[in-house]
Amino acid sequence: MIHRRSPHSRVIIAILPDESSAFEAYRLLQSHGISPEHMALVGRGYTRPEHVGLVPVYRVVWWYGRRFALGAGLLGAIGGALMQMVFQFPLWGGAPSHLLVAMAAAGAIAGLVGAFLAAVVAGLRYRGAEAMAYLRQGRYLLMVEGSETLTRQGREILDQYTVRQE
Repeated sequence: MIHRRSPHSRVIIAILPDESSAFEAYRLLQSHGISPEHMALVGRGYTRPEHVGLVPVYRVVWWYGRRFALGAGLLGAIGGALMQMVFQFPLWGGAPSHLLVAMAAAGAIAGLVGAFLAAVVAGLRYRGAEAMAYLRQGRYLLMVEGSETLTRQGREILDQYTVRQE
């Protein structure tokens, strides 16, 4: 299973309580003809979450926050310079550096707002948070990636497996 997925591939994730049941489900899928290259067993002692594209939420928020802060700060500085040139606000008695002060202030404020908005948006949209929570609890994830037919087959096999376990 690779980190970058094609736009036509699908992924299903089964959450399993312990290592033995996770490995048993993995072997069951394999015995039904699903190739190991389409599966990943994620958890302690197996594939690392980063290898399959799962990262902690704070990393995603930090990544988006830095980029939004930079972009918004740049736009804010440009906007501050334009506002200063158009409206000629008297800053510190009309000192010659008033344009730079306006750019820095507007850029800093816009950068902080951009970073905050990015953190909120990234935190709400990131879907790996729940999976990472299960891994922190000591559970295992069995991921099947491939075509719609393959993932449907994997889901049916795992549904039968979980029904038999109850």
